[in-house]
Amino acid sequence: MDELRDAGLVHHGPIKILGRGTLSAGLKVSAHKFSASAQKAIEAAGGSVEVLKD
Repeated sequence: MDELRDAGLVHHGPIKILGRGTLSAGLKVSAHKFSASAQKAIEAAGGSVEVLKD
């Protein structure tokens, strides 16, 4: 959260990852919520998701 806030990408939480666009690399993504399509795309690219507690 702090890194995203410092970069000006978010102003407050919680963060929800949406399934828009394409993903070609496996990433470990940590957020408060994920749409079903986002989680599927992340895992299909070889990545993983971590759901953060509030």
